Amino acid sequence: MYRLGHHLNTLKQIGWKESLFRIWRNGELLAGNHVGTDAYGNKYYEDREALWGRDRWVQYVNTNFDASQVPAEWHTWLHHVSDEVPNEKLLQRLMPSYKVPHTPNLTGTESAYTSPHFLLHKNFVTPTRVKKWNPDNMDDQNKFI
Repeated sequence: MYRLGHHLNTLKQIGWKESLFRIWRNGELLAGNHVGTDAYGNKYYEDREALWGRDRWVQYVNTNFDASQVPAEWHTWLHHVSDEVPNEKLLQRLMPSYKVPHTPNLTGTESAYTSPHFLLHKNFVTPTRVKKWNPDNMDDQNKFI
């Protein structure tokens, strides 16, 4: 009965359109307090009445999401490592001067790194150290052995 009452309260709180959108997007109806937004536009929520471990979640900006799109400071908050919500003051305190900006995992995308000698690279080049074998010119072939 708790879940039904909880879902009815959620429906009243956010409306039926947003409720249907969240069910379609997340596969379940989640509602809570908006805690913050990261630099990429991902929104973070918390529901203190929910079970521990299911009380914090992220709603990604795009539908093609990956867990690597969550920056490290928000990851610590999501997984209860820290109860301090990341803000500008915390980020400046924790950010070392040598740290590069967060980038999500690019594997499987067009931006993924591939070696120039990889067959599927867009500018594939055969390595120059590989030479065609010529049986008439055996002296040149054996000088490297």
